[in-house]
Amino acid sequence: MIAPNLLSNPGAEEGSIVGWNQTRPSTVIVDSNGAFNSDYYPHSGSYCFAGGKELNGSPSGLIQNVKLVGGVQGFTESQLDSYFFRAELDFYYQTWDSFFMRHDQVEVSLTFRSSSSSILNTVTTGELACKTSNPGWCRYIRLSP
Repeated sequence: MIAPNLLSNPGAEEGSIVGWNQTRPSTVIVDSNGAFNSDYYPHSGSYCFAGGKELNGSPSGLIQNVKLVGGVQGFTESQLDSYFFRAELDFYYQTWDSFFMRHDQVEVSLTFRSSSSSILNTVTTGELACKTSNPGWCRYIRLSP
């Protein structure tokens, strides 16, 4: 069975950050065909998220809340409590790297919350830097729990 993607606008394909909330002071950018970062193109589709640290060192960030119980997915509490489901983080990323500038990094976190919003568990990638040819794409895959 192929798991559904539960995110709205996961790859910025709406051409904006619609479905996401910005969480950090630096602006998250939606890039199209290398308009912001020349030679950096979306992995697939027409758009991708871009961002990083501004001169003051503040990183950019996005968050999206996905309601599992009572949401469009139709999951029940008993299904979630049965530990039958697993969450999969699967995405492509690229980071800027230059001889003159330290590379930027990507970090993705997945937080599981109870119906009362208390944190049950958090899974994070830690800071990732794609060290393939510049520019290049790296893939991250992790199943949880």
